[in-house]
Amino acid sequence: MIDRTELTKRLAAGERVFTDGEFAGADLARLDLSECRFENCNLRGANLTGANLSETRFQRCQAAAMKLRGADLADAVIETSDFTTADFTGARIGSAGFQGCRLSGANFTEATGIDFA
Repeated sequence: MIDRTELTKRLAAGERVFTDGEFAGADLARLDLSECRFENCNLRGANLTGANLSETRFQRCQAAAMKLRGADLADAVIETSDFTTADFTGARIGSAGFQGCRLSGANFTEATGIDFA
């Protein structure tokens, strides 16, 4: 499993692409993950509250029950991923794109954004 400490080290080393990563239940709150790419990662129940996810791409990820409260998802792309019951409360989702995703039960209360696609 990749925890907060390990991810912070990888980001400091310039790593921005994570493939087949195991982040389930990890506390990644308030990290700057802008322009990262997560491919086929397990993010179930991960806490990304207040994280900077602008221009981040999620492809084929499992992210059920992920916490994204107050996160910045401006220009993020989420493709073919499972975000069932994810909590986007208060998230900024300007120009975010969701394509081929499962979003049943996701909470978008007070989420803000223009051009939400």
